[in-house]
Amino acid sequence: MKKTLLLTLSILISVSIYGMGDKVKNPGHSKDSYNNVQVPSPKQTLIGTTSPDFMFTSLDGTNHTLSDYKGKKIILDFWATWCPPCVAEIPHFIALQNDYPDVQVIGISVDQGSATQVVQDFMVDKNINYPVAMGNETIIAKFGKIKSIPTTFLIDENFIIKQKAVGYKNKEFFEQHLNLQK
Repeated sequence: MKKTLLLTLSILISVSIYGMGDKVKNPGHSKDSYNNVQVPSPKQTLIGTTSPDFMFTSLDGTNHTLSDYKGKKIILDFWATWCPPCVAEIPHFIALQNDYPDVQVIGISVDQGSATQVVQDFMVDKNINYPVAMGNETIIAKFGKIKSIPTTFLIDENFIIKQKAVGYKNKEFFEQHLNLQK
C-alpha cells in the first residue's frame, strides 16, 4: 500500500513539474501567449528560408521593420548585458557596422524586467553604433524561441537566412559567412 502511494505521488509530482516547464523557464508567460505568432516547429530550420519580418522600436525611439534593411546583409543578434560572450562580440559588431556600408547590425536585447535603462546605459558605455531593441515574445518566437545567447542570425541582401550562430563568434566568422570584402 505504501509503495503504491509513494509511486502515485512520485508520478503526480513529476507530471506537475513537467507541465510547469515553460512557466519555470519563462516566468509569467504561458504557452498560450504564443497563440498569434507563427512559431517554427522544432524540426523546421530557418536556414535557407525568407527571414521573418517584425516591427521594433530601437532604444533611441526610432521605429523599424527588419525588412527596412532588405538589400543589406543583416546581422541580427539576440544578446543580454549580463552575458560575457555577448558582451565580447559587441566590439566586432561595432567594427563590422563601421567597416562595411552594406551591413546592418541589429541587436535584440533579451534582458528582462525593467532593464531598458540598463541596456541604454550599456549602449552608451560601449559606444554601440547600431540599433538595439528590447526583445519580446513575438520577435523571439519568430526565430524559433531563442534558447541560448548569444544567438545570431545572418541574413543576406535577399532577406534569406544564411546562418544561425549560437555562442561567441569572432569578427572573421561574420566576415567569412557574409562574404564581406573591403
